[in-house]
Amino acid sequence: MKKLLIILFSLLLLTACAGTKTVTDKAEAKKMAEEFYDELLASDPIMMNSYFNDKLSTVFAKDKDKMYVDQIEAGYDYYMFMENGKKYLISSDRTLMEDESMYDLSLNTIDMTLKMNVLGYFDVEDDSVKLSATNKNDSEFVLTVDGKAADGSSFTVTSTGLKDDAGQVTEIRNEIKSGDTTQKMSYMFTYDNPVELPEYTIPVTYDNMPHVDSPYKTVGDIIKTLNPVEQLSYSFINEELIIIKNVNDKYYQLSAPIDQVLMDQYNSIDFMADDYDKQIYDLISGIEIKDCIDFTDAVLSKDVLASYNGKTVGDLVNDGFEVNGWAFGENEYYVYAVKDLLDYKVEVIPVEGFDFDAEFEYSDFNDFTVKNIVFENVEPAALPMR
Repeated sequence: MKKLLIILFSLLLLTACAGTKTVTDKAEAKKMAEEFYDELLASDPIMMNSYFNDKLSTVFAKDKDKMYVDQIEAGYDYYMFMENGKKYLISSDRTLMEDESMYDLSLNTIDMTLKMNVLGYFDVEDDSVKLSATNKNDSEFVLTVDGKAADGSSFTVTSTGLKDDAGQVTEIRNEIKSGDTTQKMSYMFTYDNPVELPEYTIPVTYDNMPHVDSPYKTVGDIIKTLNPVEQLSYSFINEELIIIKNVNDKYYQLSAPIDQVLMDQYNSIDFMADDYDKQIYDLISGIEIKDCIDFTDAVLSKDVLASYNGKTVGDLVNDGFEVNGWAFGENEYYVYAVKDLLDYKVEVIPVEGFDFDAEFEYSDFNDFTVKNIVFENVEPAALPMR
């Protein structure tokens, strides 16, 4: 009977250990880890909740080409997505912007987490670092790393990965012990959390515009056309001089490359000088125009602008204009509004009895009557057009 019990116990022990494998060879341990976590990198959709010392710190979710990040302790979140080949970020205040670098960086979140907590230890070139890896029935993977820090103190890292019955990784636990100090990081994974984007509007871009022959050879030729009270609409962007000019009801962006020498000369001019504009014009007059874009078709036509005459500023707002300024004087009342990154000057008739001495918001102009609208300029965010 005793012999039979020993045999049965041995069989149970062999069965229990049949699915357990422990290795200390670095290459073999790395292969074992990569096989255990292989499907984690390919999972989509996926959500990862990150904890530091048992406190939730970050939420990351990926759903095809959409992502969501919530930096809980920092107090902000953001979304990312792709549309028509462009990569966008929706910030915590729900402002939308193109951001290829952040999008690409976030794509590697799961991969970076795995490298920091598991796979990165296999790349350590230090003979004093010892490791062992154990796979238990492909449901639990334990990596133990023993080594010494730069100050000579010893540390032990224990990384534990867990899978559910379906073979999906549900958690990675990472514990680092050094002396009396213990730090714990853990990552919980779920696979049924789609990313729902908040409402957004893709801003207009001007990156496929018609290039035409320039009506001017040099900047000086443009300056000569200015009337006594007119100023040149110019800006320096990415080592280019950009000029916006209306020529016989045609709207042009004229541009020319500039060098650092010219920029240094420009920056050295005293902004408070009485002849500041003249000094600027003298500096840039000889620059030759190298490119000309006709953006007339992007500007609302005179007929469209005239159709708002007699309507209200509120009607403009409802049609996508955003009020961003005003200029009120004696018998002259103007509101400035932007649409599709183009600025318009709106002559208005104020509501009778409006108190111009009181504090007011842009929304207080909504009942003003539109008298006339003209195109004013291009928002810096739209420049340079390409």
